[in-house]
Amino acid sequence: MTKQSNINILNPTKIDMKDKKILLELEKNARQSISQIAKKVRLSKETTNYRIKRMEKEGLIAGYFTVLNSAALGYNIYRVLIKFQNTTPKKEDEIINYIKKFHYPLNARLCSIEGEWDLYASFRAKSIFEFKRFYDAFVYKYGKYIETKNVNVTTRIYHFLHNLLFDLDDRSHFIFEEETPIIKIDQIDEKIIALLMKDCRIPTINIAHKLNLSANTVKHRIKRLIKEKVLACFKMKINDAPFGYQHYLIMLTFQNIDHEKKKNLV
Repeated sequence: MTKQSNINILNPTKIDMKDKKILLELEKNARQSISQIAKKVRLSKETTNYRIKRMEKEGLIAGYFTVLNSAALGYNIYRVLIKFQNTTPKKEDEIINYIKKFHYPLNARLCSIEGEWDLYASFRAKSIFEFKRFYDAFVYKYGKYIETKNVNVTTRIYHFLHNLLFDLDDRSHFIFEEETPIIKIDQIDEKIIALLMKDCRIPTINIAHKLNLSANTVKHRIKRLIKEKVLACFKMKINDAPFGYQHYLIMLTFQNIDHEKKKNLV
């Protein structure tokens, strides 16, 4: 179970149906403009912008990110689960900050969790050797604080909508597989992707200024990366606590199951 945020779930942020409609639009495509969202939820641009800023300030919206189709760029995803031993909160923070300093493309996700494991991390690497260089250095530095660890390679990833938060029954999803055709990109594409990974709502003009490009160039490159399915979708980081929900990470090991049975289970 992921650790709680600093929002008090006993006194949740008050959100109404209009807030929920805005959140749903950000859930579907967080890179939509304020004008596009306002039109869909039937509010003025000013009201829509105010409500989004309020929810950001209150911590209901924790940020925005891009879902990257890593396989399309030739990356494998390696997931690491760690159980600590002989640590202090300060040492655990040090370990987490050590992993955090490795930004895109290596560091894909990092969560403190409770239960059988204490830390969940996923990493992108184009070969097992690239991942092993980082992993070996990490274990050498912090191995004495690790009681148990589990490493696996991800071959398929599913992304679903937050149906429970919005009272939906929408089963649509994105699937990423290891056999995705490789798309060639250049250094400018890499820099654009890196900025979108940090904040998918960063304005096109801001990307252009940072990279000394024209806004049209950035716009066309992003459009191409979406068309080529490198950029899968743009999402918000929503804080589930005010809705009364918590995240759970469930690890399942199957025996005597074929592809069709596994597909039906998902």
